[in-house]
Amino acid sequence: MTDPAPAGFFEGVFDRTLTNLRTAWREIAGSARGVLTGAPRPDLSGEDAGRLHQQMLNCLNGRGGGVTARARAADLGRTYLSLDPSGRERFLQLLAREFDVDHDEIRRRCEALIEASEPGERTTGERALRAALDPPRITLLRQFNALPEGVKFLVDRRGELLDLGERDPLLSGLEEDLKRLLANWFDIGFLEHRRRGDFLFDLELSTRSCRDQFWRLLD
Repeated sequence: MTDPAPAGFFEGVFDRTLTNLRTAWREIAGSARGVLTGAPRPDLSGEDAGRLHQQMLNCLNGRGGGVTARARAADLGRTYLSLDPSGRERFLQLLAREFDVDHDEIRRRCEALIEASEPGERTTGERALRAALDPPRITLLRQFNALPEGVKFLVDRRGELLDLGERDPLLSGLEEDLKRLLANWFDIGFLEHRRRGDFLFDLELSTRSCRDQFWRLLD
């Protein structure tokens, strides 16, 4: 049986991780001119939510090439890390609400698929339906895979969403999207967060190789 971690150990790991993320992403965000935005208030109040919405749209528009895309994603991540708990919850709510699937588009695609009579039409309809079921928020979150410690950032956000989703169905849906995204990247049978005190520290993985990758992310 392993000895218990010393007092403050996990808090220290968490603080160092945030410091490393902020430093690495500040350098990336500064690599593209015109990307950086003004720092929002910690609680994301007032007009800050509107500016954040535009910041997320900028991440999705794909203009400027790979360097600019990485810089925008890094800047968005730095914005999140600058917020207090209430601001972070508002950030996640905005992402979940404004960048969900288009339910009207899904209904149209379903109707078109039902009415399709030829194999080619069905194949086209199925492809269009799959695309409609992929929410823009997942396209945005995929961009963090290109950043240093970006996958760990997403793992930590899923840990937060597990708690927030218990009282907010919209955030529960975002958590499910994020779980599927991580599973697709790592071919994971299941992900299970476990607690040690207040620190989400373990991901139970279905394969040893995936388990080792995630432990390195959480070290």
